[in-house]
Order: sequence, then C-alpha cells, then structure tokens
Amino acid sequence: MNRRVRALVDCREILHDTIHEARDELKLTNLAIAGREVVASRRILVGLERCFTRLVGARCQASIMLPVLSSDPRTMILRTTIRSLTEPVDRREFETRLCEDQGLAGKAFKTGRPICCSDFDKEKDFFAVREGYEKYYRSGIACPFKVNGKVYGVVNLDCKEKDVFDDKSEVMAQCFGDLIALVHQLMLDPRKN
Repeated sequence: MNRRVRALVDCREILHDTIHEARDELKLTNLAIAGREVVASRRILVGLERCFTRLVGARCQASIMLPVLSSDPRTMILRTTIRSLTEPVDRREFETRLCEDQGLAGKAFKTGRPICCSDFDKEKDFFAVREGYEKYYRSGIACPFKVNGKVYGVVNLDCKEKDVFDDKSEVMAQCFGDLIALVHQLMLDPRKN
C-alpha cells in the first residue's frame, strides 16, 4: 500500500475518531454551552490537521472564521474566531479580518463553495489583503460550512509548503467542515442536545 493510500485510510479513521471525541466533548456537563462549542470545534480542527499532515506529508494548521459586525452594516467581516491552538503563538496573534469577498476564506464564504490554492505566490489576489503571509503559509483550503441552510463560517486549512493540496483535498476538508457545522447547529438549538 503506497503512502497516499495509507494516509487516506488513516484519515478515515481520524475522522471517525474525531466524530466520537467531539460527541464526548459536547456531552461534558462541566462546560458552559458556548464552551462546549469551542472545545468540540477545536477538537475537530486538530483532527483535520492530523489527517492532512499525514496525507500531504507537511504540517498543516486549521482555524475557523466567523462573520462579525463591522462599522458599515453593508459589509460583512470574517474574523478568525476558533483556532486549533497547535500553531506557534506568534501565528496565533496574527489576527485575520477579511471582507466577505477577500482572500481565500472570503471568496469561499461569498460563493458557498470550497476553494483550494496550492501556491499563494501564483494567486496574489487571495492574499492581497495581508503582508507577510509567507511566514505562516504558502497553500491552503477554505471550506464554507452551513447552519440551517446558510453559510455560517469558513474552515481554513493552511500549509507552509506549496503544492500539497488538490481537488480531492477539498472534499476531505469539507467532511470536517460539515462536522463543525453540526456542532454549531446543535449549540444554536439546545433542544437537540
């Protein structure tokens, strides 16, 4: 079995385990409702990172961007809200705020479709909104996730290496995004807990 096929099998197992770990986090009674959402989402992001690190052979980092109010009510701003906390501290402090059509995540949020970029240097329009991105990442995937039929946020997966993602990567990342959507939906409607 070649390395990529083995990594795909591993990813299936990681996704399975992540689903059960997230369920366990959501059942904890010692966390407030909002705390459960963040902890379960963080657990899913770590599973996503583990899966892709094995799949592409390079360290990947995941985060979730959610819309926030801006000073202009006509403009939607996305902000990095939940991180896996596995990335270096200096990257964690590198806050990202994007208009809904800026950058990889903004375009994914606006279109409602996953977007993959294997080389940010060749796609400057994705990162015209930020200087110094190459210190933290060179390629990435942004997967929007829906709650109650509307795009609710974006799951980002970034890698410091180039040319590690492809179209099949989008599908796999979207599986983790769908799991995050389920967590958010459960937390918005506590009757389903």
